Amino acid sequence: MNNLYPWHDEQMVRHEMREVDHAVEQDRLLKETGLSAPNLLARAGAALHNLLVARSKRLQDHHSVEP
Repeated sequence: MNNLYPWHDEQMVRHEMREVDHAVEQDRLLKETGLSAPNLLARAGAALHNLLVARSKRLQDHHSVEP
């Protein structure tokens, strides 16, 4: 019965290490594909900025053509 506890501790450590390895692999894959949260947020912000700049320019062009 005494050997059961160290075995359990080893199994728990092994399980936790697998979870850490899985999380690291997921993070690597997200970064590799460019889908990690900061990059996604930065791209969304840049796209919104570009949309607003284009819309503003179009409005300025439209008002400058009218008398």
